[in-house]
Amino acid sequence: MGNWSSTTFEYVFHLITLEKNQITLGPDVTVPCFLSPGSPHGAMDMEIRWFKETDCVCLYKKRQVIKGKDYENRVSLLPNELKRGNVSLTLQPFTKSDNGDYMCQVTNGTRTEEITVRVEKQSFLYRYKHMVFKATAGVLVILLVLAAIGAKVAVEIAMVVTAAPAAAAAVASRITFLKVNRIWHTEERLKMEGSAVLAETLACLAEKVTNVEKKHKDQLAALKMELYEKTWQLQKDVENLKKDQSLYSELHTV
Repeated sequence: MGNWSSTTFEYVFHLITLEKNQITLGPDVTVPCFLSPGSPHGAMDMEIRWFKETDCVCLYKKRQVIKGKDYENRVSLLPNELKRGNVSLTLQPFTKSDNGDYMCQVTNGTRTEEITVRVEKQSFLYRYKHMVFKATAGVLVILLVLAAIGAKVAVEIAMVVTAAPAAAAAVASRITFLKVNRIWHTEERLKMEGSAVLAETLACLAEKVTNVEKKHKDQLAALKMELYEKTWQLQKDVENLKKDQSLYSELHTV
C-alpha cells in the first residue's frame, strides 16, 4: 500500500521506470512508468502529463485522455492499468523522430512527481550493418558476374539479397529505456505548459464543434420530421378536398 503524510493525509508516491534493453518485432513502443509504492486507488483520479522534449504528447485529466497536437491517433495510455498505478505511454507506431527524452508528470492533490526517460530505438542490425552490407556486397559481385553471362536466376537472387538486410532491420529493433536526471530549465517548462494548454484548448474546441454538429444534426432531424408530418397532412387535405369536389359535382349534376 502507499505511504501517507501524517500532516496532510496526502498519498506520498514516486515515479519509477524500467531501465532496460529489449528486442521488439513490432512498430509500437511503450515507455514504462509506474507509481511507487502502489496507490490504493491507482492513478485513475490523478492528472498525468507526458512530454516529448517540450511538446505535450498527451495528458490525462478528469479521467479523460487528451492527445497532443502532433500525436492524434498514435498515442495512448493503458486504461485498465491506470488503476494499478501503471502510467506508461504507448506510441503507435514509434518512428525515428520519436527518439529522445520523455518526461512523465503525475499530480495528486498538491503533490507532483516527475521522471525523465530517454528512449532510443535502433535497427537490431545497426551495430552489425557494416558487416552485413560488406557480406552482401561480396555476394552481389558474384551474382552480377553470373548475371552478366546470362544467369537469369542470379538477378532474382540479387534482388532478394539486396532487400533482405532492410527487411530484417524493419522487423527487428532494439529499444533502450534509460532514466536520466535531466534538469528542465524555466524556458523549457514554459514551453511545456504552453503546449499542454494548447492541447486542452484544441480538445475543448473539438468537443464544442462536435456538440454543435450534434445539436444541428438533431435540429435538422426534427425539421425533417416536421416537414414529413406537414407534407403528409397536406396530402390528406388535398385528398379530402378532391373528395368534396367530387361529391359537390355529383350533387350539382343531380
